[in-house]
Amino acid sequence: MVLFGGFAGSRGTGTVENCYNTGNIIVGANAERVGGICGNMLANVKNCYNLGKIEGGNVSIGGIAGYLSGDMTNCYNKGEINSTATSIGGMAGVICESNIENCYNLGKINGKKEVGGIVGSVRYSDDEIQESKINNCYNEGKIIGTENNVGGIIGDINSASGAGQIIGETTNNYNKGEITGKSAVGGIVGRTDNSVFGIKNCYNKGKIVGDEKIGAVIGEQVNSNENVTNLFYLKSIGIGAINGEDNASKNITGVDDNIDTYQDFLKWIVDI
Repeated sequence: MVLFGGFAGSRGTGTVENCYNTGNIIVGANAERVGGICGNMLANVKNCYNLGKIEGGNVSIGGIAGYLSGDMTNCYNKGEINSTATSIGGMAGVICESNIENCYNLGKINGKKEVGGIVGSVRYSDDEIQESKINNCYNEGKIIGTENNVGGIIGDINSASGAGQIIGETTNNYNKGEITGKSAVGGIVGRTDNSVFGIKNCYNKGKIVGDEKIGAVIGEQVNSNENVTNLFYLKSIGIGAINGEDNASKNITGVDDNIDTYQDFLKWIVDI
């Protein structure tokens, strides 16, 4: 495995903080776990940012971390990411047993599948029950996937398999970037087949472009999930919230309120 990062290829313990990268990172097509700060982040990271462009790679590409198994707080990415890779995100390409909070992406992201403004893919490992959270984050960058599972905040949330399962939630998130993909394209989440992971208190105003399985909030929700509620989108987008449909009983619906900033969204959601 070839690891690349603007600050470090891999970090296994402690906390990486107050770091930044302004240089462009260009890697070969076989590179895995590439990040603006760290490629393989098994530690915590806070108060870091990336301004450099990232190009190339095969899997797990992120503006801050390619792969994250730790906590990330108060970080942002403004760098453009261009790759034909799977699992690309403005903060992290893949997260496993991680918490991301108070982070944002402004950079344009181009990838293949599992592409998200904050996280490309939420996963678990070793057939364990593991918790991940993505809260109080926003995306304003244009997000493009040439295939499936493309979202303004998260590209893909994995389901349970065997003894393994992801628990946790994503709440208080906002997207205004245009989201483009082929299938399973959503303003907040591209695809989820997880029946317990919570998706709550989110709003999308970004345009959704896709061939099939598109939603103003969630492009494709495979399994029923009682923890999916209070999801909103700008009604003029013209498609329903989840799988193209609203659910008024769970407060999942379009609204006329055109909320132009994340700060305004936080004030607005309190009154819902």
